[in-house]
Amino acid sequence: MSNIFLLFGTQLAKSATMKILIISQDNDFINGFSEVDQNGEISILVYKKNISPLDIVTYAFSVNPMLLIIDDDLLSPNSATIIKSFKKMKPESSIIFFTSSSSVELGRNISQLGIQYYGIKPFSKNEIYDLINSISISINKKLQITNKQKEELS
Repeated sequence: MSNIFLLFGTQLAKSATMKILIISQDNDFINGFSEVDQNGEISILVYKKNISPLDIVTYAFSVNPMLLIIDDDLLSPNSATIIKSFKKMKPESSIIFFTSSSSVELGRNISQLGIQYYGIKPFSKNEIYDLINSISISINKKLQITNKQKEELS
């Protein structure tokens, strides 16, 4: 566990916080992710309100998370619409998708939308740690490339 927190602290800028937005009303699901950050290096926001796709995408875009975690059990059948809209506005975004459905068709449709992980609930704490660790490495690489491009333009 401490390696994950060390990874966040050493690879992200010293004052940076990894902002995660979770879209879910499932308290067990939310708590599973909330327990990842014990050192205050992750800012976890939770959206439980209105399930209107427009409201969700507008809120997600306004808080600008590095990682969007979607609970299909709340958003179905609008999950694909929300992912497409968010990806259109923020194509570099990282998205983790969870569902209770074992539908192969849902998996095929959602996986084609550029998500980083597709998972079926329930999940273990170790799986969450591994996911956040892996995604943070990917996000950090994107940030480094973006910062390098900005420096080259200056």
